[in-house]
Amino acid sequence: MDTAADLEFPQLLGTVTATVGQRFARRIAALGLTVVVSLIAALTLPRVPIPLPTVAGGRLIPAVLVGVLAVALVSLISIFAAGRLPTDPLVGLRCVGVDGRKHGGSSSIHELLITISVVATAGILPAALALTTSDQSGRSWIDRLLGLVVLDVREGRDVLLRPVRPSEIEDHLRPTRTPGRSIVAVGGAGLHEGLRDSPVAFPSAPQPSARRYRMLFDDGVERSISRRTLVGRAPGQKPPDPDVDLVVVPDHTMSLSKTHVLLAIDVDGVWVRDLGSTNGTVVVRPGAAPLDVDPSKPELAPPGSVVRLGERWFAIQAGGV
Repeated sequence: MDTAADLEFPQLLGTVTATVGQRFARRIAALGLTVVVSLIAALTLPRVPIPLPTVAGGRLIPAVLVGVLAVALVSLISIFAAGRLPTDPLVGLRCVGVDGRKHGGSSSIHELLITISVVATAGILPAALALTTSDQSGRSWIDRLLGLVVLDVREGRDVLLRPVRPSEIEDHLRPTRTPGRSIVAVGGAGLHEGLRDSPVAFPSAPQPSARRYRMLFDDGVERSISRRTLVGRAPGQKPPDPDVDLVVVPDHTMSLSKTHVLLAIDVDGVWVRDLGSTNGTVVVRPGAAPLDVDPSKPELAPPGSVVRLGERWFAIQAGGV
């Protein structure tokens, strides 16, 4: 969600996912709060006879128990109510759902599972899993399991304070094509080569002047493109958008991402936007060299182009199925 690069979660537009280092700092801050509360308890609790070797006049073990339980209780209440731990304002983090909303129950379970694993393994297990199981958007295995994401609200947007508006999502899907050379007819006297700006909106709905196109896949399957279309192994959008078509592409090689590309049409062809896929997207225009699609810059695929998604590909042809 480097600025919500994966548009499977459009309600996280402008957000920045917390790094592993920030998550580690989050645990250190929570531990520091526990130590402080335990020290206060050790200084204020009466001496309790305990048949174990203790220090501080029999106050240490009860104080630690009080500190751990108090911080755990306050943390669960805080993350349920606001999506953040009591110490999260110090490190600038917040836990939200991938739909950009507060999910108190899931966030509380998230925190409880991590706390148990930290205590049971001295922090080794959650640290190892965070380093080895984070996906390309920075979400850990437990984030994906519960449909959550931990955000850095200092570097990115805090969607609970500033929810993403539908108009912002549409604006984000509205790139401008870089000015380029085109052949234009002048007064019927001949063809002249010139330069002109060609701003093209990434349409959010079928345009009256847009042509119809179809995708011809490498296995012979044809699908029409009449509006915005998500293509991948198991494409989806949260929350679902009834104005977006989904095209499922079988891929036993697993070279496609679940939601690999977003397509939209206009009079010149099909705009292809890579959604941060693992193996990338390539557009091969007629008579041109292959062009890698940068996730930050959609590319136009006119009729006759071939679009490669991992190990699969489809050709763009004019006319619907």
